[in-house]
Amino acid sequence: MAGLNTQRRYSKLTLLLLLILITANGCQQNINNTSDPVLIAASSKELESDSSSPMYSQNNIDNDIAKTVDHSQSSAKIVKKSSTPDQANPAELEATIQFIGQFDLKKLGENTNSELFAFSGHSETFDINQDGHDDLIIPIAAMNSDNRHVPNEFSKPILLFWDNNIEEYVIDEEVQKALPFMHFPRRIRSSINPKTGLTEIFIADTGLDLANYDFSKGIENLPPNCGAQNHLITYDPSTGKIDEIAIPILWDYPHGIATGDLNEDQTTDYVLLNSPYIKYPEKCLFDGADYTNESYVLYSNNNGGFDKTNLTLNYKEFSKPPTIASGEVFIDENNNNFLVLGSEGNNSDAHLYLFKQDSKASFTETSKVRAPGILSEIGNPVYGEILVADVDSDGTKEVIAASNTMDDSIAMWVGRYIQLFDIKNEKLKERPNDITKTASSLIIKGYDWCHHLFFNEQTSWNKSILTCTNMQPQRKQRGSFYTWVNNKLQLTKIKLKSAEDIENFKWMKSFYPVTLDQKIIFVGRTLYGKRIINGTDVYDSIKLYLIKPTITEVKALVTEENGNRNVD
Repeated sequence: MAGLNTQRRYSKLTLLLLLILITANGCQQNINNTSDPVLIAASSKELESDSSSPMYSQNNIDNDIAKTVDHSQSSAKIVKKSSTPDQANPAELEATIQFIGQFDLKKLGENTNSELFAFSGHSETFDINQDGHDDLIIPIAAMNSDNRHVPNEFSKPILLFWDNNIEEYVIDEEVQKALPFMHFPRRIRSSINPKTGLTEIFIADTGLDLANYDFSKGIENLPPNCGAQNHLITYDPSTGKIDEIAIPILWDYPHGIATGDLNEDQTTDYVLLNSPYIKYPEKCLFDGADYTNESYVLYSNNNGGFDKTNLTLNYKEFSKPPTIASGEVFIDENNNNFLVLGSEGNNSDAHLYLFKQDSKASFTETSKVRAPGILSEIGNPVYGEILVADVDSDGTKEVIAASNTMDDSIAMWVGRYIQLFDIKNEKLKERPNDITKTASSLIIKGYDWCHHLFFNEQTSWNKSILTCTNMQPQRKQRGSFYTWVNNKLQLTKIKLKSAEDIENFKWMKSFYPVTLDQKIIFVGRTLYGKRIINGTDVYDSIKLYLIKPTITEVKALVTEENGNRNVD
Protein backbone atom coordinates (compact mmCIF):
# COMPACT_ATOMS: atom_id res chain seq x y z
CA MET A 1 0.00 0.00 0.00
CA ALA A 2 2.85 2.37 0.80
CA GLY A 3 4.41 1.63 -2.59
CA LEU A 4 1.11 2.27 -4.34
CA ASN A 5 0.69 5.62 -2.57
CA THR A 6 4.25 6.58 -3.53
CA GLN A 7 3.58 5.68 -7.17
CA ARG A 8 0.40 7.79 -7.14
CA ARG A 9 2.29 10.73 -5.69
CA TYR A 10 4.95 10.48 -8.44
CA SER A 11 2.18 10.31 -11.09
CA LYS A 12 0.51 13.38 -9.61
CA LEU A 13 3.86 15.18 -9.54
CA THR A 14 4.43 14.42 -13.24
CA LEU A 15 1.00 15.78 -14.15
CA LEU A 16 1.61 18.84 -11.99
CA LEU A 17 4.90 19.60 -13.76
CA LEU A 18 3.18 19.33 -17.15
CA LEU A 19 0.43 21.70 -16.02
CA ILE A 20 3.00 24.19 -14.74
CA LEU A 21 4.80 24.18 -18.10
CA ILE A 22 1.54 24.68 -20.01
CA THR A 23 0.38 27.45 -17.67
CA ALA A 24 3.74 29.22 -17.78
CA ASN A 25 3.62 29.24 -21.57
CA GLY A 26 0.14 30.81 -21.50
CA CYS A 27 1.12 33.40 -18.90
CA GLN A 28 4.21 34.42 -20.85
CA GLN A 29 2.04 35.38 -23.84
CA ASN A 30 -0.13 37.64 -21.66
CA ILE A 31 2.52 39.10 -19.40
CA ASN A 32 1.69 42.76 -19.95
CA ASN A 33 -2.08 42.67 -19.43
CA THR A 34 -4.51 42.52 -16.51
CA SER A 35 -7.12 39.99 -15.47
CA ASP A 36 -10.69 40.61 -14.46
CA PRO A 37 -13.68 38.53 -15.53
CA VAL A 38 -16.70 40.63 -16.39
CA LEU A 39 -20.27 39.51 -16.85
CA ILE A 40 -21.86 41.28 -19.81
CA ALA A 41 -25.16 43.05 -19.30
CA ALA A 42 -27.87 41.79 -21.62
CA SER A 43 -30.75 44.09 -22.56
CA SER A 44 -33.90 43.67 -20.42
CA LYS A 45 -36.66 45.55 -18.62
CA GLU A 46 -36.13 43.54 -15.42
CA LEU A 47 -36.29 45.58 -12.23
CA GLU A 48 -32.88 46.70 -10.97
CA SER A 49 -32.82 48.37 -7.56
CA ASP A 50 -30.07 49.99 -5.55
CA SER A 51 -30.89 50.08 -1.86
CA SER A 52 -28.60 52.78 -0.54
CA SER A 53 -28.01 54.78 -3.69
CA PRO A 54 -29.45 58.27 -4.10
CA MET A 55 -31.48 56.62 -6.86
CA TYR A 56 -33.54 53.46 -6.47
CA SER A 57 -34.05 52.77 -10.14
CA GLN A 58 -36.68 50.35 -11.41
CA ASN A 59 -35.75 51.14 -14.98
CA ASN A 60 -33.32 49.21 -17.14
CA ILE A 61 -29.88 50.43 -16.03
CA ASP A 62 -27.11 49.42 -18.42
CA ASN A 63 -24.05 48.53 -16.40
CA ASP A 64 -21.10 50.72 -17.35
CA ILE A 65 -18.88 47.67 -16.97
CA ALA A 66 -20.40 46.33 -20.17
CA LYS A 67 -18.93 49.24 -22.16
CA THR A 68 -15.47 47.73 -21.83
CA VAL A 69 -16.31 44.31 -23.27
CA ASP A 70 -17.61 42.58 -26.38
CA HIS A 71 -21.33 43.01 -27.16
CA SER A 72 -21.40 40.62 -30.12
CA GLN A 73 -23.87 38.34 -28.31
CA SER A 74 -27.01 39.44 -26.47
CA SER A 75 -26.90 36.61 -23.93
CA ALA A 76 -24.75 36.88 -20.82
CA LYS A 77 -21.25 35.52 -21.10
CA ILE A 78 -17.84 35.85 -19.48
CA VAL A 79 -15.14 37.85 -21.19
CA LYS A 80 -11.63 37.73 -19.72
CA LYS A 81 -8.81 40.16 -20.14
CA SER A 82 -5.43 38.46 -20.40
CA SER A 83 -3.51 37.96 -17.18
CA THR A 84 -0.24 38.88 -15.56
CA PRO A 85 1.80 36.26 -13.69
CA ASP A 86 0.74 37.59 -10.27
CA GLN A 87 -2.96 37.60 -11.16
CA ALA A 88 -4.02 33.98 -11.55
CA ASN A 89 -7.33 33.29 -13.25
CA PRO A 90 -10.09 33.13 -10.65
CA ALA A 91 -11.14 29.78 -9.26
CA GLU A 92 -14.41 28.24 -10.32
CA LEU A 93 -17.03 26.90 -7.95
CA GLU A 94 -19.04 24.16 -9.62
CA ALA A 95 -22.62 24.52 -8.46
CA THR A 96 -26.22 23.62 -8.99
CA ILE A 97 -29.32 25.66 -8.17
CA GLN A 98 -32.36 24.61 -6.14
CA PHE A 99 -35.61 26.58 -5.84
CA ILE A 100 -36.55 27.07 -2.15
CA GLY A 101 -39.62 29.31 -2.08
CA GLN A 102 -41.31 32.45 -3.32
CA PHE A 103 -42.77 35.26 -1.23
CA ASP A 104 -45.03 38.27 -1.75
CA LEU A 105 -43.17 40.94 0.23
CA LYS A 106 -45.95 43.48 -0.21
CA LYS A 107 -48.54 41.18 1.35
CA LEU A 108 -46.29 39.90 4.12
CA GLY A 109 -45.13 43.43 4.99
CA GLU A 110 -48.79 44.44 5.46
CA ASN A 111 -48.54 47.80 3.70
CA THR A 112 -51.98 48.31 2.13
CA ASN A 113 -51.24 51.31 -0.12
CA SER A 114 -51.62 49.90 -3.65
CA GLU A 115 -49.72 52.87 -5.12
CA LEU A 116 -46.52 51.72 -3.40
CA PHE A 117 -44.33 48.67 -3.96
CA ALA A 118 -42.24 46.64 -1.50
CA PHE A 119 -38.54 47.41 -1.70
CA SER A 120 -36.10 45.10 0.07
CA GLY A 121 -32.50 46.09 0.69
CA HIS A 122 -30.23 45.02 3.54
CA SER A 123 -31.27 41.50 4.52
CA GLU A 124 -29.54 39.31 7.10
CA THR A 125 -29.16 35.64 8.03
CA PHE A 126 -29.22 34.02 11.46
CA ASP A 127 -30.41 30.81 13.11
CA ILE A 128 -33.38 32.54 14.74
CA ASN A 129 -35.14 29.45 16.09
CA GLN A 130 -31.82 27.78 17.02
CA ASP A 131 -32.53 24.55 15.13
CA GLY A 132 -29.14 24.41 13.41
CA HIS A 133 -30.32 26.01 10.16
CA ASP A 134 -29.97 29.67 9.17
CA ASP A 135 -33.13 31.71 8.72
CA LEU A 136 -33.60 34.97 6.78
CA ILE A 137 -34.51 38.47 7.98
CA ILE A 138 -35.84 40.66 5.16
CA PRO A 139 -36.56 44.36 5.83
CA ILE A 140 -39.09 46.25 3.70
CA ALA A 141 -39.48 49.91 2.68
CA ALA A 142 -42.47 51.33 0.77
CA MET A 143 -41.57 53.10 -2.50
CA ASN A 144 -43.64 54.91 -5.14
CA SER A 145 -43.43 54.68 -8.93
CA ASP A 146 -40.80 57.46 -8.97
CA ASN A 147 -38.61 55.19 -6.84
CA ARG A 148 -38.93 57.54 -3.89
CA HIS A 149 -39.32 56.48 -0.30
CA VAL A 150 -42.65 57.81 0.97
CA PRO A 151 -43.15 59.57 4.33
CA ASN A 152 -45.42 57.96 6.91
CA GLU A 153 -45.74 54.64 5.08
CA PHE A 154 -44.70 51.58 7.06
CA SER A 155 -44.14 47.86 6.53
CA LYS A 156 -43.18 44.91 8.68
CA PRO A 157 -39.87 43.10 8.25
CA ILE A 158 -40.20 39.47 7.19
CA LEU A 159 -38.76 36.43 8.98
CA LEU A 160 -38.34 33.29 6.87
CA PHE A 161 -37.64 30.01 8.68
CA TRP A 162 -35.90 27.04 7.07
CA ASP A 163 -38.02 23.87 7.01
CA ASN A 164 -35.58 21.02 6.63
CA ASN A 165 -38.34 18.49 5.90
CA ILE A 166 -39.40 20.16 2.66
CA GLU A 167 -36.09 22.01 2.11
CA GLU A 168 -37.73 25.41 1.65
CA TYR A 169 -38.12 28.66 3.58
CA VAL A 170 -41.53 29.16 5.15
CA ILE A 171 -43.53 31.79 7.03
CA ASP A 172 -44.69 31.42 10.63
CA GLU A 173 -47.93 33.41 10.49
CA GLU A 174 -48.08 34.05 14.24
CA VAL A 175 -44.51 35.35 14.26
CA GLN A 176 -45.17 37.58 11.26
CA LYS A 177 -48.27 39.08 12.87
CA ALA A 178 -46.31 39.96 16.02
CA LEU A 179 -43.56 41.95 14.26
CA PRO A 180 -43.55 45.77 14.51
CA PHE A 181 -44.06 48.16 11.59
CA MET A 182 -40.98 50.10 10.46
CA HIS A 183 -40.17 52.90 8.03
CA PHE A 184 -36.81 52.04 6.42
CA PRO A 185 -34.98 49.29 8.37
CA ARG A 186 -31.39 49.28 7.12
CA ARG A 187 -28.95 47.62 9.54
CA ILE A 188 -29.62 44.31 11.33
CA ARG A 189 -27.54 42.45 13.92
CA SER A 190 -28.51 39.19 15.64
CA SER A 191 -27.13 37.17 18.55
CA ILE A 192 -28.16 34.66 21.22
CA ASN A 193 -28.29 35.93 24.79
CA PRO A 194 -26.57 33.22 26.88
CA LYS A 195 -28.34 34.38 30.03
CA THR A 196 -31.87 34.08 28.69
CA GLY A 197 -31.43 31.71 25.75
CA LEU A 198 -33.41 34.11 23.57
CA THR A 199 -32.45 35.15 20.07
CA GLU A 200 -32.03 38.94 19.91
CA ILE A 201 -32.53 40.77 16.60
CA PHE A 202 -31.58 44.45 16.59
CA ILE A 203 -33.11 46.29 13.63
CA ALA A 204 -32.00 49.89 13.08
CA ASP A 205 -34.68 51.95 11.36
CA THR A 206 -33.31 55.05 9.61
CA GLY A 207 -36.67 56.61 8.76
CA LEU A 208 -37.33 58.54 5.57
CA ASP A 209 -34.67 58.23 2.88
CA LEU A 210 -34.53 61.20 0.50
CA ALA A 211 -33.00 59.32 -2.43
CA ASN A 212 -34.40 60.37 -5.82
CA TYR A 213 -35.95 63.55 -4.44
CA ASP A 214 -35.32 66.85 -6.24
CA PHE A 215 -32.81 68.83 -4.19
CA SER A 216 -32.67 71.79 -6.58
CA LYS A 217 -35.05 73.87 -4.45
CA GLY A 218 -33.17 73.12 -1.25
CA ILE A 219 -33.43 70.36 1.31
CA GLU A 220 -35.55 72.62 3.52
CA ASN A 221 -38.37 72.27 0.97
CA LEU A 222 -38.33 68.47 1.01
CA PRO A 223 -40.19 66.19 3.41
CA PRO A 224 -38.28 66.23 6.70
CA ASN A 225 -35.94 63.37 7.54
CA CYS A 226 -36.89 62.60 11.12
CA GLY A 227 -35.07 59.33 11.65
CA ALA A 228 -37.01 56.51 13.32
CA GLN A 229 -37.25 54.29 16.39
CA ASN A 230 -34.97 51.25 16.51
CA HIS A 231 -36.25 47.85 17.67
CA LEU A 232 -34.67 45.01 19.66
CA ILE A 233 -36.81 41.96 18.90
CA THR A 234 -36.55 38.68 20.79
CA TYR A 235 -37.51 35.18 19.67
CA ASP A 236 -38.05 32.40 22.21
CA PRO A 237 -37.10 29.07 20.57
CA SER A 238 -38.97 27.12 23.27
CA THR A 239 -42.32 28.78 22.54
CA GLY A 240 -41.86 30.33 19.10
CA LYS A 241 -43.01 33.69 20.47
CA ILE A 242 -41.88 37.17 19.41
CA ASP A 243 -41.39 39.99 21.92
CA GLU A 244 -39.37 43.20 22.27
CA ILE A 245 -36.80 44.43 24.77
CA ALA A 246 -37.41 48.02 25.78
CA ILE A 247 -34.68 50.33 24.54
CA PRO A 248 -34.61 54.15 24.79
CA ILE A 249 -37.48 55.83 22.94
CA LEU A 250 -35.24 57.68 20.56
CA TRP A 251 -35.39 58.59 16.88
CA ASP A 252 -32.11 58.58 14.97
CA TYR A 253 -30.48 57.69 11.64
CA PRO A 254 -28.04 54.80 12.28
CA HIS A 255 -25.95 54.27 9.17
CA GLY A 256 -23.87 51.68 10.99
CA ILE A 257 -24.09 49.25 13.90
CA ALA A 258 -21.07 47.69 15.59
CA THR A 259 -21.69 44.90 18.09
CA GLY A 260 -19.63 43.14 20.74
CA ASP A 261 -19.47 42.38 24.44
CA LEU A 262 -17.83 45.67 25.38
CA ASN A 263 -18.61 45.50 29.10
CA GLU A 264 -17.70 41.80 29.40
CA ASP A 265 -21.01 40.57 30.83
CA GLN A 266 -21.51 37.89 28.15
CA THR A 267 -24.26 39.88 26.44
CA THR A 268 -24.05 41.73 23.13
CA ASP A 269 -23.77 45.52 23.32
CA TYR A 270 -24.76 47.79 20.42
CA VAL A 271 -22.80 50.77 19.08
CA LEU A 272 -25.14 53.01 17.06
CA LEU A 273 -23.25 55.12 14.52
CA ASN A 274 -25.55 57.94 13.49
CA SER A 275 -25.50 60.30 10.55
CA PRO A 276 -26.49 63.94 11.23
CA TYR A 277 -29.50 63.84 8.91
CA ILE A 278 -32.26 65.12 11.23
CA LYS A 279 -31.88 68.74 10.13
CA TYR A 280 -35.35 70.18 10.79
CA PRO A 281 -36.67 68.53 13.97
CA GLU A 282 -39.31 71.23 14.33
CA LYS A 283 -41.03 69.65 11.29
CA CYS A 284 -41.07 66.22 12.93
CA LEU A 285 -43.62 64.61 15.21
CA PHE A 286 -41.69 62.45 17.65
CA ASP A 287 -44.78 61.48 19.69
CA GLY A 288 -43.10 61.97 23.05
CA ALA A 289 -39.81 60.46 21.93
CA ASP A 290 -36.47 62.20 21.90
CA TYR A 291 -34.20 62.40 18.85
CA THR A 292 -30.45 62.52 18.26
CA ASN A 293 -27.88 62.97 15.52
CA GLU A 294 -25.14 61.67 17.80
CA SER A 295 -23.67 58.19 18.14
CA TYR A 296 -24.14 56.18 21.32
CA VAL A 297 -23.73 52.73 22.90
CA LEU A 298 -26.47 50.54 24.33
CA TYR A 299 -24.81 48.61 27.17
CA SER A 300 -26.62 45.58 28.60
CA ASN A 301 -27.58 45.92 32.26
CA ASN A 302 -28.41 43.51 35.08
CA ASN A 303 -32.16 43.89 34.55
CA GLY A 304 -32.28 42.32 31.10
CA GLY A 305 -32.40 45.71 29.40
CA PHE A 306 -29.99 48.26 27.98
CA ASP A 307 -28.67 51.63 29.11
CA LYS A 308 -27.76 54.39 26.66
CA THR A 309 -24.28 55.91 26.95
CA ASN A 310 -23.34 58.83 24.70
CA LEU A 311 -20.29 58.01 22.62
CA THR A 312 -17.31 60.34 22.23
CA LEU A 313 -15.02 59.65 19.28
CA ASN A 314 -11.75 61.52 19.70
CA TYR A 315 -10.44 62.34 16.23
CA LYS A 316 -6.89 63.60 15.84
CA GLU A 317 -7.60 66.18 13.14
CA PHE A 318 -11.31 66.87 12.77
CA SER A 319 -13.11 69.56 14.74
CA LYS A 320 -16.32 68.45 13.03
CA PRO A 321 -16.63 64.65 12.97
CA PRO A 322 -17.17 63.02 9.58
CA THR A 323 -20.28 61.05 8.71
CA ILE A 324 -19.72 57.40 9.64
CA ALA A 325 -21.22 54.85 7.24
CA SER A 326 -20.02 51.53 8.68
CA GLY A 327 -18.41 50.06 11.77
CA GLU A 328 -17.17 46.89 13.44
CA VAL A 329 -15.85 45.94 16.87
CA PHE A 330 -12.34 44.47 17.00
CA ILE A 331 -10.83 42.89 20.14
CA ASP A 332 -7.06 42.42 20.08
CA GLU A 333 -4.90 39.73 21.70
CA ASN A 334 -4.62 41.85 24.86
CA ASN A 335 -8.42 42.06 25.16
CA ASN A 336 -8.47 45.75 24.19
CA ASN A 337 -11.64 46.96 22.47
CA PHE A 338 -11.38 48.83 19.18
CA LEU A 339 -13.85 50.31 16.71
CA VAL A 340 -13.08 50.07 13.01
CA LEU A 341 -15.08 52.83 11.31
CA GLY A 342 -15.61 53.80 7.68
CA SER A 343 -16.54 57.37 6.82
CA GLU A 344 -18.42 58.96 3.96
CA GLY A 345 -16.41 61.36 1.84
CA ASN A 346 -16.74 65.11 1.84
CA ASN A 347 -14.36 66.83 -0.55
CA SER A 348 -12.85 63.40 -1.26
CA ASP A 349 -11.69 62.75 2.30
CA ALA A 350 -13.33 59.41 3.18
CA HIS A 351 -11.23 57.41 5.63
CA LEU A 352 -11.00 54.08 7.39
CA TYR A 353 -10.39 54.65 11.13
CA LEU A 354 -9.19 52.60 14.07
CA PHE A 355 -10.33 53.79 17.52
CA LYS A 356 -9.24 52.32 20.85
CA GLN A 357 -11.60 52.32 23.81
CA ASP A 358 -10.25 54.32 26.74
CA SER A 359 -13.42 54.50 28.83
CA LYS A 360 -17.00 53.33 28.75
CA ALA A 361 -18.01 56.40 26.76
CA SER A 362 -14.85 57.25 24.85
CA PHE A 363 -12.75 55.90 21.98
CA THR A 364 -9.59 57.60 20.64
CA GLU A 365 -8.23 57.41 17.11
CA THR A 366 -5.03 55.38 16.74
CA SER A 367 -4.88 54.98 12.95
CA LYS A 368 -6.40 56.37 9.77
CA VAL A 369 -6.22 55.37 6.10
CA ARG A 370 -7.53 57.51 3.27
CA ALA A 371 -9.82 55.98 0.65
CA PRO A 372 -8.12 55.04 -2.66
CA GLY A 373 -7.49 58.11 -4.78
CA ILE A 374 -9.13 56.68 -7.89
CA LEU A 375 -12.51 56.81 -6.13
CA SER A 376 -12.21 60.59 -5.82
CA GLU A 377 -11.85 61.15 -9.56
CA ILE A 378 -15.61 61.33 -10.18
CA GLY A 379 -17.05 62.19 -6.76
CA ASN A 380 -16.95 61.54 -3.04
CA PRO A 381 -16.05 58.00 -1.90
CA VAL A 382 -17.38 56.07 1.08
CA TYR A 383 -16.20 53.09 3.11
CA GLY A 384 -19.65 51.53 3.06
CA GLU A 385 -18.88 48.08 4.46
CA ILE A 386 -16.34 46.66 6.92
CA LEU A 387 -15.75 43.10 8.08
CA VAL A 388 -13.38 41.68 10.70
CA ALA A 389 -12.39 38.05 10.01
CA ASP A 390 -9.42 35.68 9.84
CA VAL A 391 -9.09 35.74 6.06
CA ASP A 392 -5.78 33.91 5.70
CA SER A 393 -6.34 31.34 8.50
CA ASP A 394 -3.26 32.46 10.43
CA GLY A 395 -5.09 32.69 13.75
CA THR A 396 -5.39 36.50 13.77
CA LYS A 397 -8.21 38.61 12.38
CA GLU A 398 -7.87 41.06 9.52
CA VAL A 399 -10.04 43.95 8.34
CA ILE A 400 -11.79 43.76 4.97
CA ALA A 401 -13.04 47.15 3.79
CA ALA A 402 -15.24 47.77 0.74
CA SER A 403 -15.54 51.25 -0.71
CA ASN A 404 -17.34 52.87 -3.63
CA THR A 405 -17.97 56.41 -4.77
CA MET A 406 -20.68 58.88 -5.69
CA ASP A 407 -20.62 59.64 -9.41
CA ASP A 408 -21.54 63.33 -9.36
CA SER A 409 -22.50 63.32 -13.04
CA ILE A 410 -25.41 60.92 -12.45
CA ALA A 411 -25.85 61.25 -8.66
CA MET A 412 -25.50 57.52 -8.07
CA TRP A 413 -23.21 55.26 -6.07
CA VAL A 414 -20.88 53.33 -8.38
CA GLY A 415 -17.78 51.16 -8.40
CA ARG A 416 -16.17 48.69 -6.05
CA TYR A 417 -12.81 48.67 -4.27
CA ILE A 418 -11.97 46.00 -1.68
CA GLN A 419 -8.94 46.26 0.61
CA LEU A 420 -7.36 43.95 3.18
CA PHE A 421 -5.68 45.29 6.33
CA ASP A 422 -3.75 43.89 9.27
CA ILE A 423 -4.02 45.57 12.67
CA LYS A 424 -0.54 45.73 14.22
CA ASN A 425 0.55 47.89 17.12
CA GLU A 426 -2.83 49.64 17.02
CA LYS A 427 -2.29 50.65 13.38
CA LEU A 428 -4.04 49.72 10.14
CA LYS A 429 -1.56 48.21 7.69
CA GLU A 430 -2.81 47.49 4.18
CA ARG A 431 -1.91 44.28 2.35
CA PRO A 432 -2.36 45.44 -1.27
CA ASN A 433 -0.74 42.38 -2.81
CA ASP A 434 -3.04 39.93 -1.05
CA ILE A 435 -6.15 40.68 -3.08
CA THR A 436 -6.59 40.52 -6.85
CA LYS A 437 -6.73 44.00 -8.32
CA THR A 438 -9.53 45.06 -10.63
CA ALA A 439 -8.55 46.82 -13.84
CA SER A 440 -8.38 50.59 -13.24
CA SER A 441 -10.97 51.25 -15.95
CA LEU A 442 -13.53 49.16 -14.03
CA ILE A 443 -12.98 50.27 -10.43
CA ILE A 444 -15.35 53.24 -10.68
CA LYS A 445 -17.81 51.56 -13.05
CA GLY A 446 -21.04 49.71 -12.40
CA TYR A 447 -23.60 49.63 -9.62
CA ASP A 448 -22.39 46.42 -7.96
CA TRP A 449 -20.81 47.94 -4.85
CA CYS A 450 -20.92 45.83 -1.70
CA HIS A 451 -24.02 46.24 0.46
CA HIS A 452 -22.80 43.52 2.81
CA LEU A 453 -19.59 41.58 3.37
CA PHE A 454 -19.51 38.01 4.68
CA PHE A 455 -16.52 35.75 5.17
CA ASN A 456 -16.71 31.99 5.74
CA GLU A 457 -13.51 30.15 6.57
CA GLN A 458 -14.95 26.79 5.54
CA THR A 459 -17.70 26.26 2.97
CA SER A 460 -19.18 23.25 1.21
CA TRP A 461 -16.65 23.82 -1.60
CA ASN A 462 -13.83 23.34 0.91
CA LYS A 463 -12.71 26.91 0.26
CA SER A 464 -12.71 30.14 2.25
CA ILE A 465 -15.14 32.52 0.54
CA LEU A 466 -15.71 36.27 0.85
CA THR A 467 -19.19 37.32 -0.28
CA CYS A 468 -19.82 40.84 -1.61
CA THR A 469 -23.60 41.02 -1.44
CA ASN A 470 -25.08 43.61 -3.79
CA MET A 471 -28.35 44.49 -5.48
CA GLN A 472 -27.28 43.97 -9.08
CA PRO A 473 -28.12 40.73 -10.91
CA GLN A 474 -25.19 38.60 -12.04
CA ARG A 475 -25.61 39.74 -15.63
CA LYS A 476 -24.79 43.29 -14.55
CA GLN A 477 -21.94 42.80 -12.11
CA ARG A 478 -18.37 41.56 -11.89
CA GLY A 479 -19.19 38.78 -9.43
CA SER A 480 -20.18 38.33 -5.79
CA PHE A 481 -17.63 35.81 -4.54
CA TYR A 482 -13.92 35.86 -3.72
CA THR A 483 -11.88 32.83 -2.64
CA TRP A 484 -8.57 32.65 -0.80
CA VAL A 485 -6.38 31.02 -3.48
CA ASN A 486 -2.59 31.13 -3.80
CA ASN A 487 -2.35 33.34 -0.70
CA LYS A 488 -4.67 36.06 -1.97
CA LEU A 489 -8.35 36.86 -2.33
CA GLN A 490 -9.37 36.30 -5.93
CA LEU A 491 -12.63 36.97 -7.72
CA THR A 492 -14.40 33.67 -8.31
CA LYS A 493 -17.12 32.66 -10.73
CA ILE A 494 -19.91 30.13 -10.28
CA LYS A 495 -19.81 27.36 -12.89
CA LEU A 496 -23.23 25.95 -13.79
CA LYS A 497 -24.08 23.20 -16.28
CA SER A 498 -27.80 23.17 -17.02
CA ALA A 499 -29.32 25.83 -19.26
CA GLU A 500 -32.06 26.46 -16.70
CA ASP A 501 -29.54 27.07 -13.91
CA ILE A 502 -27.52 29.42 -16.11
CA GLU A 503 -30.61 31.42 -17.07
CA ASN A 504 -31.85 31.69 -13.47
CA PHE A 505 -28.42 32.60 -12.12
CA LYS A 506 -27.85 35.55 -14.43
CA TRP A 507 -30.88 37.27 -12.86
CA MET A 508 -29.91 36.48 -9.26
CA LYS A 509 -28.79 39.09 -6.77
CA SER A 510 -28.33 39.58 -3.03
CA PHE A 511 -26.36 36.44 -2.20
CA TYR A 512 -26.04 35.41 1.45
CA PRO A 513 -24.10 32.51 2.98
CA VAL A 514 -26.33 30.19 5.01
CA THR A 515 -25.61 27.16 7.18
CA LEU A 516 -28.01 24.30 6.45
CA ASP A 517 -27.37 20.77 7.76
CA GLN A 518 -23.95 21.95 8.97
CA LYS A 519 -23.00 22.90 5.40
CA ILE A 520 -22.28 26.48 4.34
CA ILE A 521 -23.84 27.23 0.95
CA PHE A 522 -25.52 30.32 -0.54
CA VAL A 523 -29.00 31.68 -1.06
CA GLY A 524 -29.80 34.15 -3.84
CA ARG A 525 -32.96 35.84 -5.03
CA THR A 526 -34.71 36.93 -8.20
CA LEU A 527 -37.63 39.34 -8.56
CA TYR A 528 -41.02 38.41 -9.93
CA GLY A 529 -44.71 39.36 -9.71
CA LYS A 530 -44.65 42.42 -11.95
CA ARG A 531 -47.39 44.99 -11.68
CA ILE A 532 -47.72 48.52 -13.07
CA ILE A 533 -48.01 51.73 -11.05
CA ASN A 534 -48.46 54.98 -13.03
CA GLY A 535 -47.02 53.32 -16.12
CA THR A 536 -43.94 51.99 -14.31
CA ASP A 537 -43.12 48.30 -13.88
CA VAL A 538 -42.65 47.36 -10.23
CA TYR A 539 -42.02 44.05 -8.45
CA ASP A 540 -43.30 43.09 -5.01
CA SER A 541 -42.18 39.46 -4.80
CA ILE A 542 -39.02 37.38 -4.71
CA LYS A 543 -38.02 33.82 -5.53
CA LEU A 544 -35.26 32.23 -3.47
CA TYR A 545 -32.69 29.70 -4.66
CA LEU A 546 -29.89 27.70 -3.05
CA ILE A 547 -26.49 27.68 -4.74
CA LYS A 548 -24.71 24.50 -3.66
CA PRO A 549 -21.97 22.16 -4.92
CA THR A 550 -22.84 19.61 -7.60
CA ILE A 551 -22.76 15.92 -6.72
CA THR A 552 -19.61 15.64 -8.83
CA GLU A 553 -18.01 18.49 -6.89
CA VAL A 554 -18.95 16.91 -3.56
CA LYS A 555 -17.47 13.55 -4.60
CA ALA A 556 -14.28 15.28 -5.73
CA LEU A 557 -13.99 17.09 -2.40
CA VAL A 558 -14.51 13.84 -0.48
CA THR A 559 -11.87 12.11 -2.62
CA GLU A 560 -9.47 15.02 -2.07
CA GLU A 561 -10.05 14.93 1.68
CA ASN A 562 -9.53 11.16 1.83
CA GLY A 563 -6.37 11.52 -0.25
CA ASN A 564 -5.00 14.11 2.15
CA ARG A 565 -5.66 11.74 5.03
CA ASN A 566 -3.78 8.93 3.24
CA VAL A 567 -0.78 11.17 2.60
CA ASP A 568 -0.78 12.24 6.24
